[in-house]
Amino acid sequence: PATLQPAAVTECAPEKRGVAGLYNLGNTCYLNSAVQCLSQTRLLTELIMSGGDQVLGGSVVAAYTGLLNTLWGMGEAAAPRALKTSISDNV
Repeated sequence: PATLQPAAVTECAPEKRGVAGLYNLGNTCYLNSAVQCLSQTRLLTELIMSGGDQVLGGSVVAAYTGLLNTLWGMGEAAAPRALKTSISDNV
């Protein structure tokens, strides 16, 4: 969805937003797959990136929001380290 705008970062060309990959941190291939699917779920991504993360709250949502801002804002590969840590701490 080319119309999505990250809350904090808009440095990459519109056609590159949301098409970045995720680094595998040893055992995060399934997590990365889920993140890529969720990232392409337009309504959820629009909600999170328009400040909905403040309504939803929680450390997992905050980490996911940061990851979305990297994927959709800078259009570069990212390591889902903060999200993985947050999920591990909350399970």
